[in-house]
Amino acid sequence: MAALLFHKWHLGLVIFSGAVSIKMNVLLFAPPLLLLMLKATSISQQPAMDIFGVISALACAAIVQIVLGLPFMLSHPVAYISRAFNLGRIFIHFWSVNLKFVVEPIFVSKGFALSLLVAHLMLLTAFAHYRWCNLVSYLLSSRQKDEAVLAVSQKTSSSNTMASPQLGTRQIQQRQD
Repeated sequence: MAALLFHKWHLGLVIFSGAVSIKMNVLLFAPPLLLLMLKATSISQQPAMDIFGVISALACAAIVQIVLGLPFMLSHPVAYISRAFNLGRIFIHFWSVNLKFVVEPIFVSKGFALSLLVAHLMLLTAFAHYRWCNLVSYLLSSRQKDEAVLAVSQKTSSSNTMASPQLGTRQIQQRQD
């Protein structure tokens, strides 16, 4: 986490990849992490990394996964690849908590699983576009738009810090909030 906070993307992704190899639910942090990396390419005049930096950091994470999985891939390659990320498994209706209202034949159907996956991806994209990215700019915007939004926000913040001589520092801080 500290590596990512200090924009050490390669080191952060190597550690992230090691964490994924231990526990798969760490993979849930991948979409916002990718979004942060992509936004780091376009936030300021001097980006933290370019698109090739993003690709190389992702390649480092993939290399960690390959190296850690190599002993298993060499001994049983087909079984490892087919079962490592078993996305075709059918969930058991008995163990469902949130979807008990769905009847079992629908719950175990591939169409229902695919529709849940599509709905999840669409909601994730909408949330990323409207919530994660609205402070800097939206997800689907250009670098020029990012720079314009930053320039406006910097002008706004600098105009809020200008105060009359009668205002104290506490009132200036309240204005900024």
